[in-house]
Amino acid sequence: MNIRTLFSLIFASYICFISGTSLAQNFEEISHNKIYQSNDKVKSSQLGFYFKIPNGWRGGLMDGSSVFVMDRLDELASAYLIVDFASREEIQSVLSNYIPMDDYSGLSPNGKLKVEADGSYSNQFTYESYQGAYSAQAIGRVGEFGVSAIAIIIFDQSNYESAKLDLDVICREMTFKEPSLKVNSGSNSIKNNSNWGNYMRGRHIKYMKTDNGLSEKDAIWLCSDGSYARYNTTNYISSGAAMNFDAHQSGEEYGNWEVNGSRLILKSENGGQQSFTLELMDDKLYMNGVQYFRLNNERCN
Repeated sequence: MNIRTLFSLIFASYICFISGTSLAQNFEEISHNKIYQSNDKVKSSQLGFYFKIPNGWRGGLMDGSSVFVMDRLDELASAYLIVDFASREEIQSVLSNYIPMDDYSGLSPNGKLKVEADGSYSNQFTYESYQGAYSAQAIGRVGEFGVSAIAIIIFDQSNYESAKLDLDVICREMTFKEPSLKVNSGSNSIKNNSNWGNYMRGRHIKYMKTDNGLSEKDAIWLCSDGSYARYNTTNYISSGAAMNFDAHQSGEEYGNWEVNGSRLILKSENGGQQSFTLELMDDKLYMNGVQYFRLNNERCN
């Protein structure tokens, strides 16, 4: 399969979060199922992230995706933008380890994490999927107000210099501003069942970890009508020149959720039940002591 066919498939399959550069009044709030063209200006007010689509590129945010995907108009490269509340340490960890893109593909680091002159982090990867293996490079920028961004570009090795310039342009088009999504610091700011219920209602929360060949992901959508959907995956990855899954587990779960005091309770359709102790520390959400990221809920209100 050639590089053009691969990137056409990638762009048709994914698309995600976006944001941008010099602030003006004509930045459009990002919406799903819309393809943005070169030089379009988009924003995520919740995350305080503004972005201008670079010249020669297009992109969009499609339903069911948590990653913003772009492709070059000549189909010689594809790029991912991932924006979320994340610390410097979390960005370092993500870019130092295997990054699962979906159940069938991922990024294997080729070298050691580098610190760039502007304080951002970079690493080189191999993108591996059932279509083949390609080169990739990623840069992580730690912005203000606890929001960070990772930009990943996938390309054929013969286009290395061009792809590196493209990644630099993508990063220059990012601007971080104060997000509209605000959480009062400290777990004492939420004092009763009603406040925790309001805080969790309509949330999309996700836990992700990659360490020593083990990749885990737990995503939960808490809908305003009291229902929830949950999807979790665990990948065990072998080391070597080519990264292969030793084992893979995944599961989907549906049911109803409720809050009792500072505990989130999930009651699944199959009769199972799980509860989490909720805490807010330094504006970050922790469930049973594990940090969950708060994402845009593309599935339900």
